[in-house]
Amino acid sequence: MAVCRELGNFTDVEANDVRKAMGKMYRLGMSEVKKFMKKQGYEQKFLDSCVEKGLSKTDAKKVWNEIITFGGYGFAKNHSAPYSLQAYMDMDRKKYQGSDFYASLLTEDPDKVRRALEEVRAKGLNFLLPDINESKKGFSVEGDNIRIGLMSIKNLGPAAVNEIIYKQPFKNYEDFESRVELRKVNSLRKDSLLGSGAFDCFGKEGRLHWSDQEKRKSEIETLGFAISGQDEKERATRNKFLEQRVHTREEYDEAEMKSELCVGGEVVGLKEITTKKADSMAFAIIRKDEEEYDVTLFPKQFHAFGDLFKEGETVLVYGKKDERGLIAEMAATLDDLLDAAPKT
Repeated sequence: MAVCRELGNFTDVEANDVRKAMGKMYRLGMSEVKKFMKKQGYEQKFLDSCVEKGLSKTDAKKVWNEIITFGGYGFAKNHSAPYSLQAYMDMDRKKYQGSDFYASLLTEDPDKVRRALEEVRAKGLNFLLPDINESKKGFSVEGDNIRIGLMSIKNLGPAAVNEIIYKQPFKNYEDFESRVELRKVNSLRKDSLLGSGAFDCFGKEGRLHWSDQEKRKSEIETLGFAISGQDEKERATRNKFLEQRVHTREEYDEAEMKSELCVGGEVVGLKEITTKKADSMAFAIIRKDEEEYDVTLFPKQFHAFGDLFKEGETVLVYGKKDERGLIAEMAATLDDLLDAAPKT
């Protein structure tokens, strides 16, 4: 801006226009920015003013080109030092204050929870299920653990969460029932609280007599992922069971079209559509070890086992490879396969 004002006799408004145009270089491209400058008459005004101040036309053009070219890298150069410092501070916090780091990160971006689960566990940290008395809106820190916030529970919403936090703590379930407004915390929302484990602190009014499998399924439905019933040994057992039954990414990629393959992993996406014949089908995304597989469920298969493809559920899918990914022919959840496997 200073160069435009001193050499080009630009007003503050005109110089600021040049600055804003250069700031759009990455989005618009160099050619569009140059067109804008010529259309507004800024280039010619700058060149004429430089010549009046004793510069040759060649030098004036060179200075103008350098101003425009600077817009292509100036922002990145100007911000590289503070961005580098921020990255260093984030990595330091991630290593030495892991609980605080992940609690802050996941509160800002809850969709990253599923990806963060194994990473957090590998660092010796654990997620704690939502608790009607202990949970905040977002993720919070309890010692070396990360408590899942109430806003992560499906169907709850800000009004219900604010009502619960305002009335905390609750002595028991009866106290909860009598004090919260039913208009804000209705039956559907209470069911979601129950399924997420938020009422477990109340004993029998929680999931006291539920099996680990029932708890895991309810957590997947209400949180999108499961926490219960998996210690480190069990996770290793589940991963080994899965590894022995699915093809590797390399095998999948090298397989020819129409090859029969089996893939497995967590359901991270499902899009249901209606065909021209008014039948339902779906496209799913399965993730395993940061690798993703596209799975197509045609109407017959979607009707037969489409209900298994809940986000957060771990499934094994057998089918044939084609350009769209894997065309599902059979599927089962990992939990069901483990239950049916011979006990050793």
